[in-house]
Amino acid sequence: ATLCAGDRSATFRRLAGIAAAELAPGDLVAGRYRIARRLGGGSAQGHVYLATPTDGSAQLALKIFSWDGQDAGAACRFYRDARLAIGLQHPHVARVFDVGQAQTGALFVAAELVDGQTLDDLIKADAGQGRVIDQPRAIAMASDVLAGLGAAHAIGLVHGNLKPTNVMLVASGGTEVAKLVDFAGSQLQDLARAGPAMGTPAYLSPEQCTGEVADARTDLYALGVVLFRCVSGRTPFADRNAQTVMFAHASQQPPELLNCTRTPISESFAMVVMQALAKRPAERFASADHMRAALRAAQDSPLLQPVQGQFDSGDDGARKSPAPAELMSVARRPSTTTAPRLTAFGPDGLELGPTSHMAPAPVHVTNSFKRPSFSVSATNIAAADAATVQAPVAPPAIAAHKVVTANLRLS
Repeated sequence: ATLCAGDRSATFRRLAGIAAAELAPGDLVAGRYRIARRLGGGSAQGHVYLATPTDGSAQLALKIFSWDGQDAGAACRFYRDARLAIGLQHPHVARVFDVGQAQTGALFVAAELVDGQTLDDLIKADAGQGRVIDQPRAIAMASDVLAGLGAAHAIGLVHGNLKPTNVMLVASGGTEVAKLVDFAGSQLQDLARAGPAMGTPAYLSPEQCTGEVADARTDLYALGVVLFRCVSGRTPFADRNAQTVMFAHASQQPPELLNCTRTPISESFAMVVMQALAKRPAERFASADHMRAALRAAQDSPLLQPVQGQFDSGDDGARKSPAPAELMSVARRPSTTTAPRLTAFGPDGLELGPTSHMAPAPVHVTNSFKRPSFSVSATNIAAADAATVQAPVAPPAIAAHKVVTANLRLS
């Protein structure tokens, strides 16, 4: 970006209605990136291209974003996050090399080109085979993501849009490594008014849905949703109506993972995920490092066989919420001291007997279940007792986090 002659702070040209126009192979962006080809299908928010720097360095991913040219605050937050991301170097985070403004006025980020598949692609491929990701693989992936989040949070950078499409799985030395991408794009929804509220509704935290200030713990909530989907094949809340999903995130308790899982998991693992999905940030893990340690501890606990899980194709936007009759919920939450005992099975498949792992109060084995007292279906919300349940309303505009923008000017 051009520097201000007065204080040398970065500036952007403020133009109206800047769209991420289609670029052709050979086009030059900002005088230093030559377009090779487009990557992916693109969206209303912008396009991603394979580009070659004119200085001869390695090819990279060039993300060009739309911008309405009016929201100076969004541009400042975008630029702030991108500059922070440039300083972040971590094996589980895709590098960001540059940020600026193209000659058309559109904003861009030059980032590391990650060769691998997205977690979303893996989930959908498994769904097509009637499978889900098992607990060991889910913990390994989440541990990598949390390591990257910990490094980002330490410098004041919140992702704000963590979801399976932003987790890349890369083969490295015979093992699978997860890398977080799109750190600099967390302000994307603010810049492109054609898009929905910031982030993807299925992975938004309650505070994002209600327009409150979000901090690092909003990323932990999103990762809880990701882990929920990994082992169950579905997200905690799903509906074709984005507003209904956001209302559920803000006000409804998620279904018990122990009832939804389609693969053996430990009670400890389920408790970690459910704590990450706590409505209040203060009730979640204090940091990414704390959640990572809890997940690693959970991998040594006995596995519990699935009770009943709801499965879907992996398409968050197209599926419909399960009807209340299709859902079951344990009578007590496993995170309480009266968690129900469940039968555990060892690695050899032999029954180990009832367990009350991490549940201090002894309770008897139970097979009693109850239907949930809520549904995220808009029809059921409308049919509920008006005296006790209010219909969902459109949440206010989402603010990812408060930042100081006094040192960044727009001319």
